[in-house]
Amino acid sequence: MVRVRSGNRFFGEKSIWLVLALVLVCLLASCSRQENKTALKVGDQAPDFTVTDLDGKVFSLSEYLGSPVVLRFF
Repeated sequence: MVRVRSGNRFFGEKSIWLVLALVLVCLLASCSRQENKTALKVGDQAPDFTVTDLDGKVFSLSEYLGSPVVLRFF
């Protein structure tokens, strides 16, 4: 006579439900972070920032107040 022990399975029914619940919590948490409350709209004033060019010179947006500024990202 052979006895089968089903209680020692690694992935039991409770484990599967636990994994599914964990995945659901992670999905809900990521959905709540997608809202960007600081997004700019067309016509909004750009926030001041400071950047350094390839030669090490520091530029600040506030230095060019009233002048058109073009940013080139590469």
